[in-house]
Amino acid sequence: AEPSHQPLIATTRRRGARCRKTLDLAAARGLVLGGTGPVGRRAARLLARQGASVRLASRSMPKAQAAAESINKTVGREAVTPCTSGDDATMRASLDGLDVV
Repeated sequence: AEPSHQPLIATTRRRGARCRKTLDLAAARGLVLGGTGPVGRRAARLLARQGASVRLASRSMPKAQAAAESINKTVGREAVTPCTSGDDATMRASLDGLDVV
């Protein structure tokens, strides 16, 4: 299926006023922490379907690789890249150039 590039819309309340923000993820770069769990997988899949490039972080690289492969197969493109969250240096490198965490 062709990915939808309609922007995500977030509605928040700020001091009694309602704010609406639109975020176009078609060229965004994101990082999903805890990406091998059910919530992390869903977040990575949603970002990838919106056109974002996603780094999927886990303490276990084999689990991250399996989750990334599964999501890439689902969205039909190589949108998700696995990475580890095991040490500070690796996480700092993973945060470089991100638009969404």
